[in-house]
Amino acid sequence: MSVFFFDLVGPSEREQDELGIAFNNLDQAYLEACRAVVEISRDALNDRLDPNGYRFEVFDEARRLVLEVPFSEVLQPSRSLCSQHSKAVVESLHRNIDTSQRLRADLLTGLQQARESMEGIRALMERSQARD
Repeated sequence: MSVFFFDLVGPSEREQDELGIAFNNLDQAYLEACRAVVEISRDALNDRLDPNGYRFEVFDEARRLVLEVPFSEVLQPSRSLCSQHSKAVVESLHRNIDTSQRLRADLLTGLQQARESMEGIRALMERSQARD
């Protein structure tokens, strides 16, 4: 699981999320942001405030911006709700694929080194037993 931070940014204010929430992936974090947009917007509208000027900036554990969720895109889905999310998800998938490929290569190198070490140990043991 990864921790995501949801900073709420308004026209003249910013509330930084210090705690974060753990999710399995960016998609789940995005859906949570959308759910929160609806709740916050309902409260704002009850107070006769326009929530369209707000957005969530979603950060990963390293505090890198991974997604922006403007309230207006959630509240007015016809305005290309998925475009930015899709781009962020694709970029995240590409980064994960690259990381996985590097980790796989490192693992294979480590396994090969371990095999070579084991062969060397076996050869030493055989020589040692032959002397006895």
